[in-house]
Amino acid sequence: MLYRVAGERRRFCFASMLLSSVAFAVPAYAQTSAGSAAVETSVYDFNLQPSVLGSTVARIGALTGWRIFYGGDVPSDTLTTAVSGRFSVTEALGLALQGTGLQYQVTGPRSVSIASSMSFDDISYMNDPEATLLEPVFVTTGVQGASGAGFMGTPDWVYDTAGSVSVVSREAILGAPSRSAGDLLDNVAGVYANRSNGQDPGISVNIRGLQDQNRVVTMVDGARQNFQIAGHGTTSRAYVDSAFIREIDIDKMGGSGVGGAGNLGGSVNFRTIIADDLITGDKDWGLSFNGTGGSNEFNFDGSIAAATQLTDSFSVLAGYSRKKIGAYEIGTNGDIELNPETTSDNVSVFTGSEVESSILKAEAQLTDDLDLTLSWLRNSSKFSTGGYITAGTLEGGTQESEYDVVNNTFTANLGWDPLSDLVDLDVNLWYNHLQNDQEFEQLLIGVILAAPAHYELGTFGGSIDNTSFFETPLGDLTVNYGIEGFHDDGKTEVDADFPMDELTGNEGLTGPNPTGTRDVFSGFASATLEPTDWLSLTGGLRYDWYRIKGIGSYAWIRKHPSTYECIRGVGCTGERAWQEWAKEDVDIDRSDGAFLPSVTAAFGPWDGLQPFVRYAKTFRPPTLMEQLWGGQHYIGSSPLSFAPNPDLKAERADTYEIGVNYARDGWLQWDDSFRMKAVGFFRKVDDYIALGHVYKETGERAYQSFVNLNGASYMKGIEFEANYDVGRFYIGASATLLDTDYADTYTYYGERAPGSGTSKPFKPGDVLSSDTLYVPPTFYLTMDAGLRFFDERLTLGGRLTHSNGGKAGDIETYDVENYTVYDLYGSWVFNDTAALRFAIDNVTNLAYVPSMGTADLPAPGRTFTASLNLTF
Repeated sequence: MLYRVAGERRRFCFASMLLSSVAFAVPAYAQTSAGSAAVETSVYDFNLQPSVLGSTVARIGALTGWRIFYGGDVPSDTLTTAVSGRFSVTEALGLALQGTGLQYQVTGPRSVSIASSMSFDDISYMNDPEATLLEPVFVTTGVQGASGAGFMGTPDWVYDTAGSVSVVSREAILGAPSRSAGDLLDNVAGVYANRSNGQDPGISVNIRGLQDQNRVVTMVDGARQNFQIAGHGTTSRAYVDSAFIREIDIDKMGGSGVGGAGNLGGSVNFRTIIADDLITGDKDWGLSFNGTGGSNEFNFDGSIAAATQLTDSFSVLAGYSRKKIGAYEIGTNGDIELNPETTSDNVSVFTGSEVESSILKAEAQLTDDLDLTLSWLRNSSKFSTGGYITAGTLEGGTQESEYDVVNNTFTANLGWDPLSDLVDLDVNLWYNHLQNDQEFEQLLIGVILAAPAHYELGTFGGSIDNTSFFETPLGDLTVNYGIEGFHDDGKTEVDADFPMDELTGNEGLTGPNPTGTRDVFSGFASATLEPTDWLSLTGGLRYDWYRIKGIGSYAWIRKHPSTYECIRGVGCTGERAWQEWAKEDVDIDRSDGAFLPSVTAAFGPWDGLQPFVRYAKTFRPPTLMEQLWGGQHYIGSSPLSFAPNPDLKAERADTYEIGVNYARDGWLQWDDSFRMKAVGFFRKVDDYIALGHVYKETGERAYQSFVNLNGASYMKGIEFEANYDVGRFYIGASATLLDTDYADTYTYYGERAPGSGTSKPFKPGDVLSSDTLYVPPTFYLTMDAGLRFFDERLTLGGRLTHSNGGKAGDIETYDVENYTVYDLYGSWVFNDTAALRFAIDNVTNLAYVPSMGTADLPAPGRTFTASLNLTF
């Protein structure tokens, strides 16, 4: 088996005949290899408990970086013995294989093969004319394991990675029925899902206080979800259904490597299921069904997925899901002030949605060392936003905007790994297209104005990267290098017209969501040197470049002086003074770039303990919205509102981390496991972009626009997660301490002029405030514990979530109150094919506003759910 740590493929090699031919060329060694010293000098600290061969080999490969193969005649569930102490790779393998009847063979620098004695010793087939030499068959099993021994199933590679990474496992996804995929992020330290647009199932992720406008890169199988839409509340929208997600990989820092282009504050990658998740044992097909229903308008959430292995090297997967959620009731225990525009009879209006998803994926092993994966994921979400009309002639009615969002994500991945130290190549191409067809309603002075609006963003991108390994006099050297880039093409159309002289009247929908293009390209390289078995040093450098092109517009009043003149006895000629609305277009073509270094040092002199330090400089170009912003506040309003800012600069950040990983099996007793990751961080962001004002000479006034804030914004804190599991019971926790200090002023440049939204004139050099930010809680804690009974077929558990503080909406508008919520859950595994899961969320029926939410949309009250999972 070939195992690589975070970010690379893991494969099983079924190639017993090939291994036999290798063994013919190189003398075989039973259990321990006297000749291995010629190619191996490093020793490592091992603490391996008795386990199956597949798990043991994975741990050895993860710790050492060696390539370890075993033949098709070697059962992967062979039980290995314990290995504890400081050994070379071959010494550790020899100890682990004692009593198994298996042998290992060093086949090259940092590579080992495992086979039965017969496979190594019996070479009679070489002279048999009827014998066929089988080519190796590689079966891709995805990026790391989907579940592991960490907090809520976090896989082990997280605790071998020197950095602030987290994973939401398939185990956690299946065990927590969710109204939105954003709910799956609630238990990850330092990560929050914004709830300020709680009527919209789209996800906006906040990491360590940064969110929106692609500050946090959100992806599906590596394809970026860049869609933004202006309005009150968060702007980011990523539409993902949890039904086909096998794991969520989270990087809280950004830096060198694929996914780092334009990445200011981290990334969230939703990885979809693969054929091996469905096909088990020796079958060539698999089928999975999941169905969930519950109370409090959790009406139905169901999916079906099937996969078939058409040949030894080609498989196909397909699936369909449907979710229907109604407008929920909020809790009744607690004292919160409800908004009559969004709640009635304790129900939050328009908080329901209907979501349909489908997936189609093909996986092919084109040659011995070349694999290809093609995937299509479609998400259709229908929902409404708005609320009740509480005054005026339309009192008692509703103002409702209906949305029909279709998101298509296409990905292609080509991997080439010829078992050469110089080549491990990945090529990724992807295209994401999101179309939002909206029936917009706007209440204006006793009249509802309606307009069909169509928003589109297509993003095409890709990456090529390669990893090479070298043995140097200073130690093992691993180099990763490549390029990546993407192209955003945004378009907004509004069908209805509200003409105002040279204006259509629809600038309130088209201006804040402008049409234009954005290109981002990046080249990167990083090198990791391991001078000893306990020290790893990594240095990286990338160069990011962007270009934004488009036309931003703003309105102004064209004044016509009086030419009216009257002559007695003759009459009057000319026109009296008059004025009209006019539009000014600003053609914007802006580009910039930056060199971005990163450094990591990891230490491992103690068994299972890995301290590390990291630094990275990151860079985020403006989005189309920020750069081309214009128009008016909403349809039918005064158009003297917004204007583009051609001088807007990119944001830049410096992030520092110090942390420690600890992974130990047999910690307190032989069959337990303990996993822990703790990280302290400090981030400084310069040129933070927020709403302010700019002066436009044509209009002779100040318009609201995106500007760069003065000074720096700071985020610092501590993140912690840990889990202890002893089979019969488990207990884990994640916690975040966060302190933020955002820049909140900017300097007004321009002449003395009246401004949009205020009667007070702006003066040159004015330092003005900007307060449109979302602030996560200062302390957030999740604790999870449970018991297992009847040979671990029955699991009963509970979860506590505590949030302390935070702000939502405009920073001075709403303070989120502290809250503590309790959940209960359990599962009963009937057999290998059927399992029942059940949960009670918000057991005490608490009335509260969730972190990153607003008082307009409190959280759901007590909700019961039950899920049936069937696999065949």
